Amino acid sequence: MLKPPTYDGQSSWSMYRRQFEAAAKANGWTSQEMATSLVISLRGQALEILQSIPEEQQNDYDRIIGALEIRYGHKYLRQVYQSQIKSRQQRSNESLQEYEADIERLIHLAYPQAPKEFLEQIGIQTFIDGLVDTEMQQALRLGRHTTISDALIAALEFKAAKEASRSYKSLSNWEGPYTIIRKINDLVYRIQLSPRSKPKVVHLERLARYTGHNPPDWFVVEDPPPRTEDSVIRDE
Repeated sequence: MLKPPTYDGQSSWSMYRRQFEAAAKANGWTSQEMATSLVISLRGQALEILQSIPEEQQNDYDRIIGALEIRYGHKYLRQVYQSQIKSRQQRSNESLQEYEADIERLIHLAYPQAPKEFLEQIGIQTFIDGLVDTEMQQALRLGRHTTISDALIAALEFKAAKEASRSYKSLSNWEGPYTIIRKINDLVYRIQLSPRSKPKVVHLERLARYTGHNPPDWFVVEDPPPRTEDSVIRDE
């Protein structure tokens, strides 16, 4: 015997009813057996429906189904779903894929009989309008998307390109040890060319201590010329 799943009112009622009646058909249940099994399967808020049904009618399958339809049936909640679509915004911790999937769910619940083209256009507009990233939003407005899936793909591509650009910019601004050594080498060279400066000596072992690396082979600083007696007198 197939055992139907439980229902607590949090998932889609229409989907649950399909599952329940499929199990009932496979098990060959009568209408009264279906009513009994449905009552046993209710949980949480859905179980509270029984309070509105007289006990002598709780073996009437159509009576129970009618009460559940009024509470959880989509045709009574379409305006609620339509309102949710208008106010739907991407949450800060919500991925693009999760955001797109929830919009698709809402538009199918709000407009179950609408043509596919209409649903896609509503979905695209809702998806773009609710994006957290305003730059992404502006970029997607310039595109021509025929389905909400197209809009999702464009959003994912934009996000990847933006993150790659940010990583490249961060890398290009980084100054490694050899970049610093080149700058020091250029500074020493300029100082030594100055006619007013005295010869300078750069201690390479001290430079390595600051950079954390040994200077490369191309880093050469000539020792100052030997000081003669005349030069000592002039310095004094």
